[in-house]
Amino acid sequence: VTDSNIEVIGEGFHYNYSLDEVTLQPRLANIAARFEFDDGGVCEVNDQPGLDEVYKNLHQGSFHKLVHKLENKLRYIFITAALAICTIWLLVQYGIPLVAKPIAFEIPIEYESQMGKESLLLIDKAFCDPSKLDIKRQAGLRDKMLAMLDNPGNYQVEFRYCKAIGANALALPSGIIIFTDDMVKLAKDDKELLGVFAHEVAHVDYRHTLRHILQDSIAGLLIVVLTGDIGSASSLAAAIPTVLLQTKFSRDFEREADIQAAENMVKLNLQPVHLANILERLEKEYGDEEDSAGFLSTHPLTRERVKYLTDYKKQ
Repeated sequence: VTDSNIEVIGEGFHYNYSLDEVTLQPRLANIAARFEFDDGGVCEVNDQPGLDEVYKNLHQGSFHKLVHKLENKLRYIFITAALAICTIWLLVQYGIPLVAKPIAFEIPIEYESQMGKESLLLIDKAFCDPSKLDIKRQAGLRDKMLAMLDNPGNYQVEFRYCKAIGANALALPSGIIIFTDDMVKLAKDDKELLGVFAHEVAHVDYRHTLRHILQDSIAGLLIVVLTGDIGSASSLAAAIPTVLLQTKFSRDFEREADIQAAENMVKLNLQPVHLANILERLEKEYGDEEDSAGFLSTHPLTRERVKYLTDYKKQ
């Protein structure tokens, strides 16, 4: 290596390049350095002392020498690893939710509608059977629930017999809300079911299900962000039933849904305590939220929520 040229000499070959024709990859510990030439040639070099001279001549000496030194110090490796872990945690905890929210609200209604229908089909196929409730009972509850809304045409209330998941209510994209027969039977007053409905409507309004899916499906989220192909998000529908039944909404999601549910119930002269009552009964029925199945398994922080809803009229 000279100030302006680099020669590559070996058995049966001898090449001469100007330094402008050479790309030298950064050094990584004691791994062979890689030279890439404009004519497509590649050369790997293990001579560490010689490489120090190469980097120096390529005016990359001081920086790459420092990097090389850091890579060979165990304590620096641990510090870097800790910083990397903290960065990843911050990204997952705050960055991805921050990006998922605007993306969820940008998904066109036709794609969201498709996702909701596909999710309902999957739930019917894997978890639920047609409801065993009396048809008139279903119709009466459906009418009461939709009467709470300013835009009832945007919502669809479904009842299902789902032995595997017990007392539960699920909010699918596009406004499809499912009540299990066990949830209806558990209620002592229809006002309790109206409170659950108000909570699930809030999940729909805030796009919580879509946001949750996007946050959990990091690869899918990145594809949407990088390609702008929001239409490909419809493929996420297959993940919705599993996420709804096996994971928990975040505290922020639950807080948002409870706040809106309480506000809407008060506007309709319904006390939020009705929602608190059925939550308490669910906890008694299924045990502590950490060990319970059904509705509580997907809705954490039951005690805090009950306190908020019970005290809401005092605020």
